[in-house]
Amino acid sequence: MLEKKSNSKKITNKKTIASNINKIKKIVEENFDYVGDQFTEEAKKIKYGETEDRPIYGEATIEQTKELIDEDISITPLPFQSSKKNN
Repeated sequence: MLEKKSNSKKITNKKTIASNINKIKKIVEENFDYVGDQFTEEAKKIKYGETEDRPIYGEATIEQTKELIDEDISITPLPFQSSKKNN
């Protein structure tokens, strides 16, 4: 028989997840270079030795993401939007 989680347990889990995402965001924003919509170009430059190897983050379209994967460039989607992003 499956037990349903209590509402307080669900709320606690959501708060824990949100807290962990905020911690990851802080680490990324403090230690990675934000390259915005130039992410794809910068990732390729790093892969092919055209610029210094460093941790970066930014935005990429689905098509750009597919390009990076096709070129064996490791990427990881982040569970937040950057506070550095300009609208």
